[in-house]
Amino acid sequence: MIAIWKWVFDALKEERDHYQTKCQEQEKEIDKLKEKNLKLQRKVDQQQILIDEYVKKAPIDGAFFDGGKNDN
Repeated sequence: MIAIWKWVFDALKEERDHYQTKCQEQEKEIDKLKEKNLKLQRKVDQQQILIDEYVKKAPIDGAFFDGGKNDN
């Protein structure tokens, strides 16, 4: 009887260790994705700053935004 309980206990420990390893791998993947997301968000923020600066410098009459109709 003791041998059966030992076998069950060892099997449960092995399964627990397997799922802990799998969980750690998933957490690493989540961290990588969070870092990638942060980098992309920084790029978006930088692009938005450039767009805002460009819009501030653009002429008020909309010459840049008329689709090229005023090209002579």
